[in-house]
Amino acid sequence: MNTDHILILLDGEQPTKQFVDHFIENSDVVIATDGAARYAKQMDVSLDVIIGDLDSLDEKTHDHYRGKDVKIIKNPSQYSNDFEKALDYANEQFKPKSINVLGIHGKRTDHLLTNFSVLLRYSITLGNIAAYDATHKHFFLHENMPAVFIEGVFESQISLTPMPIAYGVTTKGLFYPINDEDMKFGDREGLSNIITSSPVLVSIDSGALLISVPFPLAP
Repeated sequence: MNTDHILILLDGEQPTKQFVDHFIENSDVVIATDGAARYAKQMDVSLDVIIGDLDSLDEKTHDHYRGKDVKIIKNPSQYSNDFEKALDYANEQFKPKSINVLGIHGKRTDHLLTNFSVLLRYSITLGNIAAYDATHKHFFLHENMPAVFIEGVFESQISLTPMPIAYGVTTKGLFYPINDEDMKFGDREGLSNIITSSPVLVSIDSGALLISVPFPLAP
């Protein structure tokens, strides 16, 4: 089955209903991990799939969505987290053109770092995946997408974070230009650079670079 656009809700920092509704408008399928289904129910969000080990799915939420014919999938594997389970299912069942992710900010720092690791790994294999929090859009440059043009607002900020190394980073349209530099996590980052012209060009020769740009929707 081919489905163009998928939204995945994770059990991290809870987005607002306005935020969720914005993405649902442009999504063909909405997948929630079991923990995220709880806040989805509170917001009266329509789901297509709930997936995970189901340890965070309470009985009321389970029965609510079961009554709406939502597919509830138990995947007890301890070798993948619920984010990976949702991405694997999305790829196997739908072959989407794009995947948007909300709730990536885990309630623990180690969860957040792992989620970004998963985001990078699956971005390389699946393609167009972006994660959003209340203020920013986050996505990776990598071996299969080494360059990007970004439409940005004049004097807004953009951050470039190597994960863990990005070689040959080059930018155009930023106040602090980067010209064929190597960036390494723990040594050289690009926090809060300033957009001076649009579109901004960011490219790398190899490695991985996390790009964080302001997202205009108010939380």
